[in-house]
Amino acid sequence: METMKAIRVHEYGGPEVLRYEEAPRPQPGPGEVLVRIRAAGVNPVDWQVREGHRREALAYRMPFVPGWDVSGVVEATGPNVTLLTKGDEVYGYPSVVRNGAYAEYAVVPEAELALKPRSIDHVLAASVPIAALTAWQGLFDAGGLRTDQKVLIHGGAGGVGSFAVQLARWKGAFIVATASGRNQEFLRNLGADLTIDYEKTRFDRLVCDADVVFVHAKSAEEEFLREGHGVQRFPVMYNDFVIVGPKSDPAGIARGADAPEALRRIKSASAAFVSRGDRSGTHIAEINLWTAAGIDIAKEKGPWYRETGQGMGPALNTASSMNAYLLSDRATWLAFSNRGELAILVEGDKRLLNQYGVMLVNPEKHPNVKRALAQTFIDWLVSKRGQDAIAGYKIGGEPLFFPNAGTDS
Repeated sequence: METMKAIRVHEYGGPEVLRYEEAPRPQPGPGEVLVRIRAAGVNPVDWQVREGHRREALAYRMPFVPGWDVSGVVEATGPNVTLLTKGDEVYGYPSVVRNGAYAEYAVVPEAELALKPRSIDHVLAASVPIAALTAWQGLFDAGGLRTDQKVLIHGGAGGVGSFAVQLARWKGAFIVATASGRNQEFLRNLGADLTIDYEKTRFDRLVCDADVVFVHAKSAEEEFLREGHGVQRFPVMYNDFVIVGPKSDPAGIARGADAPEALRRIKSASAAFVSRGDRSGTHIAEINLWTAAGIDIAKEKGPWYRETGQGMGPALNTASSMNAYLLSDRATWLAFSNRGELAILVEGDKRLLNQYGVMLVNPEKHPNVKRALAQTFIDWLVSKRGQDAIAGYKIGGEPLFFPNAGTDS
């Protein structure tokens, strides 16, 4: 039996379950191609499968080979293969139900491969399939993007975002994309029509196709009103933020109720911390807590501080994979299933209050606002019926939000 080197998983778990070892070299069947791997991509799905988070949907026979972004050279073909021949350079996204590409060889159905463009090498080619497919699904399968529509792409310089910008340009859409200051030129070169440096400018100052603003950053909401973009702010509900982190707690913050002190300890220990880094309400709350701790995080952050530039769900996934600390709103935490070794470590500090407010976008400044419909929605939110609906929304019997319309919060 011919063998090969491969990285295999014999049991679900963390990175320690990955084994570099001898494994049987697969043989192509009908309609299949044996690919000599030149490069394999690494994606979030790899660790999700490795840790068993998808075991109910994907039942693997142990041991299995992870990695489902592949680029390489056709080594052999099975019966009924008609388009590819030995020596062809190919890339693709093999189905995740099969053994993957963390190996010297992989068997892939011919239909799941394409000829690699000559303009890119194997390493670049292996970075394309999953990220590009995700961008395509978001823009077209789920979003139904059409020519001449406007699309806002957050994290436009990231893996998925950079493909989304290029695909939207190909479709003929008007593209607004956000990224850090250092990536503004990169966004323009990709084809973005309007680029926004999220470190300096809130995207909703430049893009306002909304009728209602329903957010949780009171200082930013008040600034929005002062600038004339909103008509009036109404408190709606609140929950709280929590600091989650690994149960091993290397910074020693567990069972504390002083959020700024917890952040001081995390920085002192250089313990991994994940930030949304996206100027969202949660990110603003985090920055305010660093300030309360006497830390200018923009100047004092180090390699231990990881900014994702993404929403709460992706940030929690990142923290789970890194065993890192993170500030989360309690509602998202309660709904989050991929917790790994994370747990709530700090809660109860009054500075962790998470108040939500709603505002009508000012029709005098933004004439496209559907004022009557928007006001109807706002009136319902603050009515007894709307407040009762908020109070009744629970996960596992625990309320996610507490209504408080009519207060001065």
